[in-house]
Amino acid sequence: MWTTGFGDWCPPDLSANANGGLGSPGAGACTSEVSLVNTALAYRQALTVAKAATALGQAGDATRYTQLAGDIKAAFNARFLNADGASYSSGRQTTSMLPLAFGLVPDANVTAVGARLADTVLNRNGGHLDTGIFGTRYLMDALAGIGRTDVAMTILNQTTYPGFGFEIGMGATSPWEQWMYRPSMETHDHAMFAGINASLYTVLTGIRPGSPAYRTVVIDPRVPAGLQAVSASIDTVRGVVASSWTVSGQQITMDVTVPVGSAATVHVPNFGRGATTGGGTVVTTTGTETVYSVGSGRWQFTGSLGPAAGPTLPGTWTQCAAETGTCQVTGTATVAFGAQGQFRYLTVTGSTPCTNTVFGDPVPNVSKACFTLGLPAAGNGWQSARRRPGRARSRGPRRWRSGRRGSSAT
Repeated sequence: MWTTGFGDWCPPDLSANANGGLGSPGAGACTSEVSLVNTALAYRQALTVAKAATALGQAGDATRYTQLAGDIKAAFNARFLNADGASYSSGRQTTSMLPLAFGLVPDANVTAVGARLADTVLNRNGGHLDTGIFGTRYLMDALAGIGRTDVAMTILNQTTYPGFGFEIGMGATSPWEQWMYRPSMETHDHAMFAGINASLYTVLTGIRPGSPAYRTVVIDPRVPAGLQAVSASIDTVRGVVASSWTVSGQQITMDVTVPVGSAATVHVPNFGRGATTGGGTVVTTTGTETVYSVGSGRWQFTGSLGPAAGPTLPGTWTQCAAETGTCQVTGTATVAFGAQGQFRYLTVTGSTPCTNTVFGDPVPNVSKACFTLGLPAAGNGWQSARRRPGRARSRGPRRWRSGRRGSSAT
C-alpha cells in the first residue's frame, strides 16, 4: 500500500473559493486520494513489468510481478472497497474510475460499482467531472468498460465549470494546469490533463494493438449516442492504422486502413442488418456485433446501432427480468434493457439491476425489461420437469430446454 505522493493531482475545487470557475488566490487543493490512487497505479505498473518480463523471456520476473499485482489487488480491495460493495473510499469519481479501468474491481462488484459511478457523475456532480490528472486520463476507459459512454459524453460536452468546455469558453486553446481560470498556481498551457486524448483513439475509434508493433490490430469502437462521426489514425512502425465511422440514423459506416504486413480483427455493431464490402471473413456473429478478419488494405463495413423498430430483439433473446428487477445470468452474457425497439446493452457477469441508473434510459416513460443472449441463471423463470433419465410431461404447449451446468438445447 502506498501512503505518500500526490494522488489524483488537481481535481476541481468545489468550494466557494472556485468562484464559479474563475478562481481566487486561495483556490485549489491539488493533493487528492493519495493512497488509493498511488496503490492503483502500483498495481498497473506491476502488471506492466510482468508483461515486459514475459516478452523478454524472464519467466522468474514475470511470475514475481504477477504475484505482486495479485497481492496489491487483494490489499487494495480489503482497504478501500466500502461495505456497500458499490463504492471505494470517499466515493469521488476517481475512486471508482481507476479500479474499473485497471481491472481492480472484483467481478461480482463491477455492475454495482459502475452503477454508483454513473449515479455520482449524473446526480451528485450534475454531469460534470470531479477528477484530477489520473481520473481524467481514465474517465472514458472506465465508463466505456461499463457500457456508459453516454455518461462520458455528458461530461465532455459540459460548457460550465468544471470541464474542458468551460476552458474553451474562456478562450483556452490548450489544457490548463487546473480547472479554474485563475487558481493559486496556474499555467494555461499544461499537458497533464491531455491524457484523455488516448481514449479518443483506443475507445471511440477502437484502435488497439493485437500484438507487438501492430503486427495484428484490433478495431473495436464504442459509439456514444449523439456523436455522428469520429476519425483517427496512428503512425506505426508498419505504416498507418486508421479507423473512422459515421452515423446516419441507426446505420453506422466504418472505414478501416490496415498497413502492409499487418492483419486486423474488426468489430462492427450489427443487429442483423449490416454488411461488409471488400472480402472480409466473418469470424463470429452475435446479437450485437459481427467480427471480421481482414488483411492489409482499406476496408469499409456497414452495420446497425440498434434493432429495427419493433417490440422484440433480433436473434434468440430471453427476458430475464422486468424493470426494477434483477437479471441473473450464468457466467458472463450480454444483457439488453429497453422496449419498443430501443435498447441499451451491457456485458454482465452474474447479475445486474434492470434500471435506468445502470443502463441509461433508452426510451423514457415506457415500461422496460431486461433480456439476455445467454441462458438465464438456474431458477430464473425455468422449472424442472424431469431429471434424466426419464420423460418430461406437461399440460399444453411448453418451451423445453435440456442440459446441465450452463449447457443446454432448446
